[in-house]
Amino acid sequence: MKSVTMSLGAVVLLLLSAGAVSAKTLTVSVNGLDEDRCGTAVLPCRSVSQAIRLSLPGDTIVVGPGRYGDLSFNGTFGEPGDETASPDCSCMILIDKRVTIVSRDGAFNTVLDATGLSPGFDVIRISADGVTFGRRRQGFTIVNSRGAGIAVVGGADGTRTTNVHVEGHVITRNAAGLRIDADTSAIIGNVVVANDGDAVTVDGRGNQIMRTVAIANGQGISTRANTTAFQDNVVLANAGPGFFVEVASASSYTRNVVVGNRFGFYMPLVTDLGGVPAIRSSDILGNLGDAIATGMTTIASGNNIMGNGAAYVDGVASGDHCGVFVDDGWTLMATQNYWGDRLGPNASAADHSCSAVNATVVPFRTSEFRYSEGPRDLVP
Repeated sequence: MKSVTMSLGAVVLLLLSAGAVSAKTLTVSVNGLDEDRCGTAVLPCRSVSQAIRLSLPGDTIVVGPGRYGDLSFNGTFGEPGDETASPDCSCMILIDKRVTIVSRDGAFNTVLDATGLSPGFDVIRISADGVTFGRRRQGFTIVNSRGAGIAVVGGADGTRTTNVHVEGHVITRNAAGLRIDADTSAIIGNVVVANDGDAVTVDGRGNQIMRTVAIANGQGISTRANTTAFQDNVVLANAGPGFFVEVASASSYTRNVVVGNRFGFYMPLVTDLGGVPAIRSSDILGNLGDAIATGMTTIASGNNIMGNGAAYVDGVASGDHCGVFVDDGWTLMATQNYWGDRLGPNASAADHSCSAVNATVVPFRTSEFRYSEGPRDLVP
């Protein structure tokens, strides 16, 4: 019996060893060549697309510095060394396997350029579970698409992609920044600047959107997500709302900096998932419209709410330093916030509530919160 047990153990070890050996690292470089056997350090591939084709689930692809896309700028993808840009995926690069893709030298040295890509095509489209695309200081600069910079998509049967990790990218000059339709995934440490549409759009449940910087986009972070954590993000100077929240769900918004947008949080109820969103420990400052304009039951506590609602929005006065506004039939529990004055919310020296009945703002904080953690440590 002992010998049988030892034999079974040996078989298990052998299988585990075989699995470990099977995972490999493929190399992509601007001096590479797309061949059937490329991907080694000696013979790297020229395109990320070719390395993905040659990879197996569990493999890692390391991309060297330089520019990847349509190499000749002639608007024709698929020529030697070009990324594929397949019409089947409406994207420049399709990640359809459980692989890890990182840059060797980081986003400032490694560019995925979608110049010439068809309208509506995304630069990166992720359709497989368990993909890691980028890590801290190992991401990409993603530019010039007339679709999204990065899109995480579900299956044709309606199932969502799961356990995707997207980190370390600079995403700029696209029709949209990041579009995420996934569950239990993490979007961390990305800089999303000057895209025409949303910086980040999130759908799904159980996701984490953390340490992302969204500046000067058409809109900041738009969400239809359930039970998702939005933490330590900077949402600054976007033409639309900083956060556009369309669902009543138990999502949390913690330690975010939301400054100089059209609104801070704009929360029209489209779908009620039965939860209450909570906005905590955030700076909501100097937005043109209300700091928080909500059409759903909401909690807001421990925030700095200052200098909002001083401008006209869509030709209508926003409420004379209106810090919060709540639609009839809903409630906002906005206690222990600092409103810009030690005397609390008031129309003369601070932000205040424009909803006398259904917003609770007392007790309040008498001095400004000074946060030592979170997005203030971010260096784009």
